[in-house]
Amino acid sequence: MPDLREQAQRLANRPYRSVVFSDKSTEGEPLYVALNPELEGCVSQGDTVAEARHNLDDARVDFIYFLLEDGLSVPEPQFLSPENPFVLTFPTSETTSVYNNKPDYLWA
Repeated sequence: MPDLREQAQRLANRPYRSVVFSDKSTEGEPLYVALNPELEGCVSQGDTVAEARHNLDDARVDFIYFLLEDGLSVPEPQFLSPENPFVLTFPTSETTSVYNNKPDYLWA
């Protein structure tokens, strides 16, 4: 039986859809939030888009590891095209009014 950490790493490398959006910290500092909609609760942040995405990659491994450790199923990734595996959105007057600048619209 493979080590759970190795299995989590393998599963985390699947093409999960990622969403990155800008937000502000509780101190009002700008930051970026990244999440995988298929993995509800798997969220990270960073000072740059690249840092938020990198932190999400690490968080996804840990998230899946704990699902496996608890004997829970790991959600399958949604289909993505290899050309555009990431969706990058920034709040504008349009998206802010529709989505209120929060990721809740991605979760059921």
